[in-house]
Amino acid sequence: MAATPEGVSLEFVLAGLGSRFVAALLDGIVQGVAALILVYAVAEALGGTSANGSTTTRSYVAAGLISLIVFLAFFGYPVLFECLNNGRTPGKAMTGLRVVRTTGAAVRFRSSVLRNIVRIVDWLPGFYAVGAVLVVASRHNQRLGDMLGSTLVVRERTAATRAIAGRAWNDAAQWGAGPAPAWGPSAGAPWGASAVQPWGAPAAQPWGAPPGQPWGGPAPAPWLPPELAHWDVTRVGEQELAVVNRYLAARGGYTAEARARLAADLATRLWPLVAGPVAPMDAERFLEALSMVKAARR
Repeated sequence: MAATPEGVSLEFVLAGLGSRFVAALLDGIVQGVAALILVYAVAEALGGTSANGSTTTRSYVAAGLISLIVFLAFFGYPVLFECLNNGRTPGKAMTGLRVVRTTGAAVRFRSSVLRNIVRIVDWLPGFYAVGAVLVVASRHNQRLGDMLGSTLVVRERTAATRAIAGRAWNDAAQWGAGPAPAWGPSAGAPWGASAVQPWGAPAAQPWGAPPGQPWGGPAPAPWLPPELAHWDVTRVGEQELAVVNRYLAARGGYTAEARARLAADLATRLWPLVAGPVAPMDAERFLEALSMVKAARR
């Protein structure tokens, strides 16, 4: 469990030493193969000596390029994937792990650089000995790089299972046996009615803003109702969020049919990326909640 600066507690399933070792091993294989292929290509293209056996300028250039390739393969590789793939290198993706910041937000460039640049220390005196000891001994399974970058390595949550199972946002079967729920509030109930309210019961305050503030897009302040505090939305990128916020800001100008269709399309695309909903919900209500959680965790 981690606490955000807003005082919201987030629950994560922390990755243990074994799963992190497997992920690191898989990444090491990918890095090693990629580095070998590139090094061989550079050596073939630029290597060689002059007729009298002296080293040529091309050989110096080749040595420099090979050094750069090795550095990028082993230090640039994790930074690139963590920043562009929601905290998941290929090895972590295959083992169901992900890097997040201790606040629960997606990992950023600075945090990724800090956590990866000190891998050389975590490796000492060999085979990640320092890192392994720290992962086992630290409270949040953090190696030195994680402590420096304020990051955690966590297991993917239920959103990944939903995506694999092919469950849609409005598929009641994903919640187990039971009566089919009503999709959306009844007449008179506002969009964004609290999740703890029964369907059709008017709510005193919509989700879209702190008490006393009307909905007008993403929450202007880092405030979350308790029923959204556990949501994990780090897999939702900035581009997807921008589309959601544009829809929420402009929805009043759509016809009822267009509004419902657009909300359903967006919910269908983003539902597999979100972990946390514990019951079916209206598409527009889901988008409001998603926007709020992202705004509060920035």
